[in-house]
Amino acid sequence: MREYSMQENSKMEEFNVFEAVKERTSVRSYSSRPVVESHRRDLEYYMANAGTGPFGTKPRFKMLDLEPLDKKELRGLGKYGFIKDTRLYILGAVKDAPGALEDLGYCMEKIILKATSLNLGTCWLGGTFKRAA
Repeated sequence: MREYSMQENSKMEEFNVFEAVKERTSVRSYSSRPVVESHRRDLEYYMANAGTGPFGTKPRFKMLDLEPLDKKELRGLGKYGFIKDTRLYILGAVKDAPGALEDLGYCMEKIILKATSLNLGTCWLGGTFKRAA
């Protein structure tokens, strides 16, 4: 199975989903090296075009860069600290509907596999942030 994503030169780059599934591991400690800008743009494009899940709901995704925030502010986010030295997070949201959370998980998994194909480490933190924060 192949998935496609956009590159800087506006060509669709395919990646092998099965290969990404085999390669993906959960990463809890990250290097301080920044993400290559072209990889970041490619992933943001892929997130914006993740489509709908199998139950027909279209989740929204956003990349959040925590680098400019004060570390004290981050403590109020709930489970911040489960992982070390990360600065980029992918946030997902979906309107309440039958199957909506399943659609969110389905689309998020596609995004995680795309990140894996770009040699980016990933770790799921579903439902661990305080909504008020």
